[in-house]
Formats: sequence, structure tokens, C-alpha cells
Amino acid sequence: MSTFSVGLVDKLWTGVWQGTLLILLLWLVSRAAPRLSPKVRYWLWWIACLKLVLVFIPAFSVPLPVSEDSVVPRTFASAAHLATPPVQNIVPVGTPAAGSPQLASPTVIACLWIVGVLAATGMLLLESLRLKGLRGRAKPLTTEASASEVRVLSVQMGLSKAPEVLSSTEATSPFVTGLIRPAIVLPAGIETSLSPQELRMAIAHELAHVKRHDLLFGLIPAAARLLFFFLPPAHLACREWISEREAVCDAEALALTNSPAAAYGDLLMKIVARDHAPAMSPCIGATASFHTLKRRISFMKTYGSKPPKLLVVGAPVLVLLGAASLFSWRFANAQSNNLLRNTSVEGGAGEWKQGAAIDGVRYAWNKSVSHSGSGSLSISKSAQRYFPIAQWSQEIDYTGSEKAIKVAAFVKAKNAGKAIIDVIFYDGAKTWIKHEWAAYIGAKDLNDAPANHDWKEYSGTVLIPEGTKTIMIGLQDYGPGSVWFDDITAQYVDPPAPAVASTGVVNNAGFEKGADGWQVDSFPPGASVNVSSGVVEGGHTGKAFMFSKSENRYFPVALYTQPLGAPAAGATKMNIKAWVRAENAYKSTIQIFFNRGQESEHREWGVYVGAKNENDPPANHDWKQYTGTFNIPPGTNAVEIAMEMYGPGRVWFDDIEVSYQ
Repeated sequence: MSTFSVGLVDKLWTGVWQGTLLILLLWLVSRAAPRLSPKVRYWLWWIACLKLVLVFIPAFSVPLPVSEDSVVPRTFASAAHLATPPVQNIVPVGTPAAGSPQLASPTVIACLWIVGVLAATGMLLLESLRLKGLRGRAKPLTTEASASEVRVLSVQMGLSKAPEVLSSTEATSPFVTGLIRPAIVLPAGIETSLSPQELRMAIAHELAHVKRHDLLFGLIPAAARLLFFFLPPAHLACREWISEREAVCDAEALALTNSPAAAYGDLLMKIVARDHAPAMSPCIGATASFHTLKRRISFMKTYGSKPPKLLVVGAPVLVLLGAASLFSWRFANAQSNNLLRNTSVEGGAGEWKQGAAIDGVRYAWNKSVSHSGSGSLSISKSAQRYFPIAQWSQEIDYTGSEKAIKVAAFVKAKNAGKAIIDVIFYDGAKTWIKHEWAAYIGAKDLNDAPANHDWKEYSGTVLIPEGTKTIMIGLQDYGPGSVWFDDITAQYVDPPAPAVASTGVVNNAGFEKGADGWQVDSFPPGASVNVSSGVVEGGHTGKAFMFSKSENRYFPVALYTQPLGAPAAGATKMNIKAWVRAENAYKSTIQIFFNRGQESEHREWGVYVGAKNENDPPANHDWKQYTGTFNIPPGTNAVEIAMEMYGPGRVWFDDIEVSYQ
């Protein structure tokens, strides 16, 4: 089942409940205020139809800062998604729990909707062709008196050009047709069946349609009725708009011809009584008959009287409120302003994008394994290798000034060699800036066992670099094994407090906690580096971090980095100490980045191990302490430390210390 199906069903459901709510509200308002101006009613009902159409446009979707799980629509949407997962090439695993609601799957609903829309479109096209044929067979009006009346009324109506007037033996009532070249079609013989004043009123009514571009505006109600052919309120909104459209043109005709309302009412009765043609869609040009007659006659009774002052003042407010309702309301599906969508994956992968197809990797929306609810995203890897990386991902548009993002997820692991919650940053051109691991699941060190545990929460906070426009959250699996993700959250938070102590600012400086706090990187960014690395026993004290490179070249460079926050308040210098062991090491460094990724970026080598000059021998020594002191550039607000491996050889790092003065 495709993501398209789930997205379509969500939009349809949004239109169903939000459109029905608005239409019901407008219906109550129109019944409670019968003397509300037809023009106001016209626009309110047109807005209701437009809302149903705009449901399909993402720009008109507004998130509300509440939990999606706390509202009724979420329940319906979840139930509608339970049968099958909504992502292509995903293997559904398990079955819904006993007693789960079994509604039609999104794919079935989408297919039925497409069939219905195609059928409704076909009927509309047939009506349009029928109308076009009727116009083509109609004859130009030859009676000079009637043609002259049309020209005079067109000038009085303010039209720059009088429309063509045709006479048809197939038409039984006057109507306007033609979006680009509107024409008035009159039934043959109408001049003898109506008095001159009645004919004048009838023509004035049709000219009002031309002046107001009602055929063009009618495309929206027609589209709403077509897209929501299955929804009675959509048909109600279209019919109500048509009624008010006719009432507005009635008012224009009465004002232009200065006719009595009673006489105009008699004209309506005559026209409707003789209108025995097959039903035709009023939205595409045919004048409505019995459906709107009662409303129009009721309007005749109040024509000319002043509406209450409250309605006059409140009418613009109603239109503005109606315009505001054009935006669809969608509920954030997690508490605390979660930036992600479909975070509990109850009905399928939804907005989560599946990574590339990889041999030995199985993606699944799992219907039987979950931390909460009834679903999770899983990746199973049987291939005994780390690359390429399998992942589920979701993008977040970033336009704010927030400095950090916190990502969390509940994870279940089975023999998971290495899994990651990764945060990747891109600029406005979708160019990669950097990435940070928010959480690490699995074996970190060389001899560590893979992860095996039930649901456990992992989280991490990552600083957002300058220039970021898009943030991607990646649920990644590197090594073999299986991992499940559920209840994923991402939210903007305040950055971690800067380190203010004069020493000991490096987290896990002795690697006793494996590689906690350190993130893998490379230079240039994203390069594949053929370097062995990891935490091993036999350090200066306890464990140590080891790099090993067999290739006889310096680039690309392998990095392990750690953000240190801002330097201590008032500090002007930075000191670094590290214990290093080397074996044929040509070049390895500990580098300090100041304001990394920004225009003011500056870097210093705090530790250099190996051959510096052309004929220098590589470094070979047991544990030895290296030190360095350098100035902190003015304006520094972020410091990052990196252990780096350039040349061939082997090097061990341990007990890294940074202090300020």
C-alpha cells in the first residue's frame, strides 16, 4: 500500500469532519438569521465549498498545538489505517490484536474514491458536452426588439460588451453558458409567452450572472461536489450556494428593471412551470428550478426592507471568519510541540520515508510489536556488514531561531550490532551541512555484545548549526540484527548550558563508558574512510580509543568529535592535555574547532602525533602525554574537540583534558 493512499485518506477524512462541521454551522446561521443578505450567504457557502477543495493543498494545513491522540478524528483515522501498512515495498509483520476495528484499508478507500471521482467527472463532462451541443444548435436571436433590450440592459448593468443571445428549441428556461464567451440561451417562443416587462426581468437576471462571473466561481462548488461525491453536506453546500447565487441575481434584476417583487415572483413561477428539461448541473450554467424556487420566493417577500443593524455590522465578520476557516486544522500527534508527524505509527509508516532497498535488509511496519498502541517501524538486517545504512527518515522544515533539537524514541533491540537515531542538517539548497548522533543502540566497543532489550527510551540533544533550513531525523540501522522504533519525538529545546568549570569539560574523557559522547565524522563530510576504530582495553588508565589505518594516504580523514559548549566565561586561552600511544603513526591529531560550521570558524591542532616534516620518522612510543595552549578567538560561542586520523599507522588516545584560563 502506498503513502499516497494514506495521505489521500487523511485529506478526505479532514474534509469530511471539518467541512461537515463548517457546513452545519453555516446552515444553522442561515436558518437563525433568515434576513442575512443573499450576497453574504453567497460568499459564505462558496467559502464552505472552497474549503473542501483546499483540503488537498498542504499550504492550507495548520498544525494545532494539542495532542492528536486526545481528539476524536485521530481515532477514526487510526482505525481506517489498521488493515495494511502505508508504504511501498514494506513487509507487514504480525496481525492486529483481537477485537481491533477492521475498516477498509487506505488503498481500498483510495481506489473507491478514484473510481467515484472518475464517474462523477464523466457525468459532468457529458453534461458539459450536452450543453455545448445545445448552444451549437441554437440560433441567434432574430427579434430586433429583444436584441436591443439585451444591449441596453448590458450597458445599464455595466458590461463592456453585450453577450451573445441565442434561441433554442431544446431550452425550456433561460440560462447562461460559456466560461470564456458567455452567451444567454432563451427558449424559442419565450417572447410570446412572456410580457415585455417579464422578458426584460428574465434577461436582466441572466446578465447579472454574466456580470458576476458566476460560471467561473461555480467551478469551486462543482469541484467540491465532485471530490466529495459521497458526502451529503458537500451537495448541500453546493445547492445552498446555487440558491443564494440565484437570489443575488434576482436582487440585481429587480434593482435594474425597477420591477415590483410580486411581479418578479410571478415570473419565477412561470419559468419554473415550463422548465421540463432533464436535470442539468446548475454549477455549469443551467438555471436552477424547483430546488431554489422556494428560497427565491421567500426572498421576494423581504426584498427592499432593511435588515437588522446587527446583521449589517456582523456580515463582514462572518465572511472573515469563513475565510479563516479555509485552513485545515491538523493536530500535532504528540505532546510538548512534537515536530514530527505520525510518531506512534498506529496506522502505518505514513510520513516516514523508507530508505533505499538493500540486500539483506527488511523494512517493516510491524502491526504486532509496539511500545504503545498497535504499531512500530522496524529494520532487520541479516547481512554481516555495516554499509550501506538502512533507515526510516522524516524531514522538518526549520525557519526559526531555536538553537537545539531534542530527539527521543522508544527502541526494542534483538541482536542489534549498531543502530542510530541520527539528526542531519541541510541548508536551503538541500546541501548537507553536518550530522549528529542523538542516540546509539548496540555494540559500541570492539568486543561489546549486541543490544538485546525490550522497549527502552533513547534520547539526545543536538545543537542546530547556522544555515540550517531542513532537519532530517533518521532512524538508522548499520549492523546486523533487528531494531524497532516507536513513539518518536523531536522538539526544540534550549541548548545545554555551557561548561563553566576550569577543567574536566570533556565528557567520557577516559572512554570508560565506551564511545558515549563522541560522534563519528569525516573530512570531507560524508566521506567513506577505510579506518578501523573503537574503544579497547589497555589504555593509559582503563580503556582507550584506538585508530588504525593501513592505506598509505592522508585523505579522507577519520574523525570522532564532541561538542564542548561555550568556553568558560572570561577565558582567553585554552589548554589541552592527552595521553597518546603510537605505532608507526605518520599523522594523527586532536583538533579544536571554534564556532564550527559558521563564517567565524577557527581551528587549532591541540595535539599532533607523528611526522611533521618531510623526512621525519613516524611516531613509535608507549603512553606519552601531549599538551597544547592557544588563544581563544574573540566571539567564540561554541567549542568542539575532534580526534583525527590522517596518515597510516596506529594511535591510541586516553584521558583527554581541556581547561581554560
